[in-house]
Amino acid sequence: RANAEPVAPRVAGASTLTIAAKYTALTATIVGREATRLVKWTTTTPALASVSANGIVTAKAAGSASFLATDPATGTPSTAKSITIS
Repeated sequence: RANAEPVAPRVAGASTLTIAAKYTALTATIVGREATRLVKWTTTTPALASVSANGIVTAKAAGSASFLATDPATGTPSTAKSITIS
């Protein structure tokens, strides 16, 4: 894909999580290959949930938490993945 535009990672995973269950996993795919350990995971709502380097989400409080997977090779972020925590 010479001179192609960077492709944003695609994030998959649960859209709901209970505080009692506490954990869920997100996965990311870049250009059709598994990339869970190759992306940089971040959350824009750290008071509600954290996310590990491997995409494991830990619930902290109820609300709508948002997560991004960024391709470190291009700096291209995914579309935000929302998880409702109850």
